[in-house]
Amino acid sequence: MNGESVIPVTTVIEPGETITFKVNLKAPNNAGDYVGVWRLKAGDGELLGKYWVKIKVGGGAAPAGDFAVTRVNFSTAANPVHLNCPDDVTIKAAVTSGAAGTVTYRWEDCEGGIKNGSIVFDAAGTKAVSHKVTISFSDPGHWAQLYIDTPNHQWFGPFMIEAICD
Repeated sequence: MNGESVIPVTTVIEPGETITFKVNLKAPNNAGDYVGVWRLKAGDGELLGKYWVKIKVGGGAAPAGDFAVTRVNFSTAANPVHLNCPDDVTIKAAVTSGAAGTVTYRWEDCEGGIKNGSIVFDAAGTKAVSHKVTISFSDPGHWAQLYIDTPNHQWFGPFMIEAICD
């Protein structure tokens, strides 16, 4: 999937600390199931956690009549966003469904924010939902992500937010 095979980490990660890695991937041209696997390795060579992604290429959006979220597009008013910290940034998600049904979702963000909700689709289409992330300091690593519980059981995101506190 043309992702990076090595991502150097230039800082020490302390026990219990959280760090986010971003890997840009490209779906292969041929239809099929694909798996990408990564392994964390400490500076002394010790093997740590193992992480993977599995994708299915082909078919495009869900066939007509199939109830599934086929796409989520995130946006903010600006990125980077300038704030008088602490302040809230509104993240919008355009959620596209392939058919009628009720989508249940959960937002999560880098500051521990969680928000549950649902969207009713009368037919295939796109509807918007939003979430506010409270930003307290400048950082390009703020994020929010959306878990589609029903019908997909799938994460979309994270959407990265670059915040600049003025």
